[in-house]
Amino acid sequence: MVKLKLNPTSGMTSEVAIGGGSVAGLSAARVAAALGIDVEVIENDMEIGMPEKCGGLISVDGLTKLGIPPTRKILLNTISEGKVVLSDTSSYEFDLKKAGLVVLNRNEFDKELASLAVRAGARISIGERIESVQMEDEGVTIRTNKRQTSSKLMINAMGAGYYPNKRGLIPAFQNLIAVKDGFYDGILVFIDKVKIGDFFGWYIPLDDGFAKIGAGGRTGGQEADRYFESALQALGIRYQVIKRINASLVVGGYVRRDGGRILPVGDAAGQTKPTTAGGIITGGVGGAIAGRLARDALEKGDFNGYTTLYDDAYGKELARQVTLAQVYKMLNDKQLKGLMDLIKDEDIEMDSADFDFHSYIIRKVLTSKVGASLISSIIPRLAIARLKGLF
Repeated sequence: MVKLKLNPTSGMTSEVAIGGGSVAGLSAARVAAALGIDVEVIENDMEIGMPEKCGGLISVDGLTKLGIPPTRKILLNTISEGKVVLSDTSSYEFDLKKAGLVVLNRNEFDKELASLAVRAGARISIGERIESVQMEDEGVTIRTNKRQTSSKLMINAMGAGYYPNKRGLIPAFQNLIAVKDGFYDGILVFIDKVKIGDFFGWYIPLDDGFAKIGAGGRTGGQEADRYFESALQALGIRYQVIKRINASLVVGGYVRRDGGRILPVGDAAGQTKPTTAGGIITGGVGGAIAGRLARDALEKGDFNGYTTLYDDAYGKELARQVTLAQVYKMLNDKQLKGLMDLIKDEDIEMDSADFDFHSYIIRKVLTSKVGASLISSIIPRLAIARLKGLF
């Protein structure tokens, strides 16, 4: 975490400093620089796009919102189907063609964003760790492990370590695997309240026989290895782990911050989906909004008005997803199986908007011909009340 210390401001070296060179920070830099604002991105790691901790599953609709064309350079796979696998090993197949899902090469994707930001006029400094930040009367003073710099405004896109609601962080692991036999070219979601807990596990196919497997609420280790070896073997998939990554997922919800010269975006602001922890688009759009607002913020001296803009984009939906995540925690494996039966029987399909707006799927269930009555017989009354309170 950044420690706030008093450092004298000695002339502005940029108008907007951005801490963090991932999707949210680079999106902010690209948009602000395109408006003619002097922007510097300060990135702790020695390479943009690394280390890669993300599953990379997004919708083409989301890419469009970030203004990034879905080129072959940044795409690893196109997803047309998927399965949900429950604790009793039963599985439910879903046609995902209408969802428009793709798997990103996050390394190349972040580098593409960095290139766009640089071409717009932003500067990027890598290998610099921000050690202290102080908001002054006329700007912000930033001290790194290499220098002291200053700016009129700062956008904090430095990730999950700066998310203020520590209860909203959960441990997770993700392994890169090489598949020996039975490569499945769709996504798998594993639900098991006993072995996995209140989050879920995943399998995301990449290209050329590689995939990512992982789970939230776990830190990896032998127990996780045994679970996935058994679960994937039951589906005919045999593999070897070739890379292990542990990380923290932000699932506590969007923390609203309005005004002031320092604005958190992306994971630092909880701009991730509480249901899945995905944040490429929700965080990237959060950064882009900050970049657009930067011109007015430079004149006013603060980011007042940001919350309203982000609420209109994703903030309200992320608040709904906090409730959805709470309801999910209330349910046991038997109740979840009943819900999956209902969704499958009602033939409820996921389209492009549903991937980021998960409450849309629940609305479809509740407004289906028999959904509202059947769902009441499956899950607890308190859970029903919370779901109906969303709409």
